Amino acid sequence: MREREKGRERERKDREKKRQRVKEVEREKEEREGKIEKGEGERKRDKERRREGKTERERRKRQKKRQREKRERQRREKMKERKLLLLLNRVFIKKSCKSLSRLREQKLHAHAETRCVHEPRQRRCGPGSSEHTHRSVLPDFQRDKSNSPRPTAPLPGLMSTFIASF
Repeated sequence: MREREKGRERERKDREKKRQRVKEVEREKEEREGKIEKGEGERKRDKERRREGKTERERRKRQKKRQREKRERQRREKMKERKLLLLLNRVFIKKSCKSLSRLREQKLHAHAETRCVHEPRQRRCGPGSSEHTHRSVLPDFQRDKSNSPRPTAPLPGLMSTFIASF
């Protein structure tokens, strides 16, 4: 809303300046033709006009400089953020690898819940058979009675050990 009002105000000032400039050009034309002689006020006005043009150029220059500095600042902040994210990511990957190795030491089949970023694909446990799932390590109450390859009961300590490692 305020921007729109500022825009209107700027346009009004620009129109006013144009009108004034047209009047001055006509007056200068008449002066050249010799109809009117230039007075003290006219000289002052000329001097002022030159000064205004100079200040306008300087204002634009300052504005451009501010915008350039702002863009540079934003770019630097973005770079810092990116570096920080990469660093955090690296720490997270290291920690997840550690926790996965700990899970392997416990000989629990946890590939369904967790997967290390460094491993390109899920590894199967055992000698290439998809049926093999460390059943021998699971206690009796968690062991599946049917012929399905996965244990039916959820492993209670599995996710808590994974989460605690972070």
